[in-house]
Amino acid sequence: MFCKKCGNKIDIDSVFCNKCGEKISNTNKNDISLIKSLLTFEGRASYQKFQYLYLGGTFILGLLGLVIIKILENSPILQFFNLIYIIFISIYLIIINTTLIVQRLHDLNLSGYYWWIIFALVLASKYLISSIIPAEKVIRICGLIVFLIFVFLFFIPGTNGPNKYGEKP
Repeated sequence: MFCKKCGNKIDIDSVFCNKCGEKISNTNKNDISLIKSLLTFEGRASYQKFQYLYLGGTFILGLLGLVIIKILENSPILQFFNLIYIIFISIYLIIINTTLIVQRLHDLNLSGYYWWIIFALVLASKYLISSIIPAEKVIRICGLIVFLIFVFLFFIPGTNGPNKYGEKP
């Protein structure tokens, strides 16, 4: 992070610039701490943060995809942009959403390893069980279970006060 007045490099925890004495605004710190929190499994995410970032990020990426398809409708470079878009969405869904789910589980005082249950249900419905049981039934059952888990994550308030995963967000 850099001082807006003199350009000196400053520590993220600094209150004042050590060169010119300028007071450091909290907005930069909040933006940086939000980005850092999205790249770590540590800590907790309140259900409001989870709703905002999970739904908001997914909605924005979906809207962006529609805009790209509409703009480049008859263009030969559409496939290239589709590939870039799919890679970007995959990274977002795998990294950001996984850390949000784990942090949300932490807020409920549950281990982040419960995320594997959701992952296993998705895989089971897609690949494993569908070869034994008719695919429609498997997808409906696993889809319903995953939906109920997400309703739980979206609307149940977290632990009041500190828990074994940190302070209340």
